Amino acid sequence: MSEQEFGRRALLELLGGLALLAACSDNETSTNSTNSTHPNITGQPGSGSSKTAIRTGTTIDASGPKLPANVRSTTEQLRRERDKINGTWLGTWRDDRDRGGNVDGVFDIDVAKRAINFTLKIDGPFLGATVPTVMTYRLDGDALSANDDDVVLQSPLVGPFDLKFLGFGQFQISASEIPGHKDITSLVIKGAFEGLEHGTMTYTVDGQGSAVGKGAVAWSRNGIRAIAVKPGVGDDITAFVGGDYAASLITQVEAATLLGVPMKAPEANGGKIQMRAGIDVSNGRVETIAGITDPGYRAIQYSIFRCRTKAIAVAYLNGYFHYSAMPNIGDRAIAAPTDPKYPISSVVVLKGRDILDINIVRGAVGPGTNATTISKQRSDKELIAVARTILSRLP
Repeated sequence: MSEQEFGRRALLELLGGLALLAACSDNETSTNSTNSTHPNITGQPGSGSSKTAIRTGTTIDASGPKLPANVRSTTEQLRRERDKINGTWLGTWRDDRDRGGNVDGVFDIDVAKRAINFTLKIDGPFLGATVPTVMTYRLDGDALSANDDDVVLQSPLVGPFDLKFLGFGQFQISASEIPGHKDITSLVIKGAFEGLEHGTMTYTVDGQGSAVGKGAVAWSRNGIRAIAVKPGVGDDITAFVGGDYAASLITQVEAATLLGVPMKAPEANGGKIQMRAGIDVSNGRVETIAGITDPGYRAIQYSIFRCRTKAIAVAYLNGYFHYSAMPNIGDRAIAAPTDPKYPISSVVVLKGRDILDINIVRGAVGPGTNATTISKQRSDKELIAVARTILSRLP
């Protein structure tokens, strides 16, 4: 793991995955300041029940043993990650039974103390909980490696679990020996982060009981609460080619916030099975409440090309030979026009085996009207922000 990848691949994924893992345990915490069963868990008395993940106010020391100085995270790594990810993350969770709620997290990295704290609150009946789950994770920077891509960790709440970093900001966490949950045979969490502003996770719980099923979590650090897509909607070919899948990838509030003008609800804009060999497409559209003849009119138009394999996706992206490369978005991105003097009119981004093609139509187009002129900087910023929001929902 390179130093540049440390934050994306070691902190956000590890803590986000631990959040789901801890929520799978229905072990009761002690009402004293220290849990006698799990001595690395402390907290205040809460209102938990046998179906509540852990009690409100619980603190979990998720650190392993201290590592030798030559392999542990460096002070510079911690400082860089503090500057990038400290703050509040807002999101939501949703499961395949149409249950859902908010997921809020706060990162606090103290470089001087080499301490990483992450407080998480999950509302709603997450994995069978009956009251909101609130927990704080505490990690020792001396226990984090800057190099391992596949590690087995031990948690008193969920037993041993395997953490794999899969590249391109993707990760997988697996657990199969969860204390207090004989009804759960396995838990698999898959996730990815788009840069350091958006994150998504899906989880699958196998076994018996109310916790069994699938779910999704999405969160963002840009001040907008990310909306999790219902698990399976992307696999429903009717919803996909009808455009419902594309329309589910951004909300009315998000679009209005990012563009700074009132927007209508996103709408499905059709699609096609096998628009090219091995590629299906789902189209979405979001436009301003102001009509097309209004100078402030905007319309976000985008397509999701879902390819059978990543090789097909790469080959399709290579067909945009007249576009120029754009750094720091998705696995690979290109944009038009190639002349940097003009605003970006279209962005095409590869993420996994999906391709997002997006543009924003601006200004009035009716007879006798004049389009609103905005700066290239603002125009490009709006388009990229919308693209990142949509990309954060893709698998």
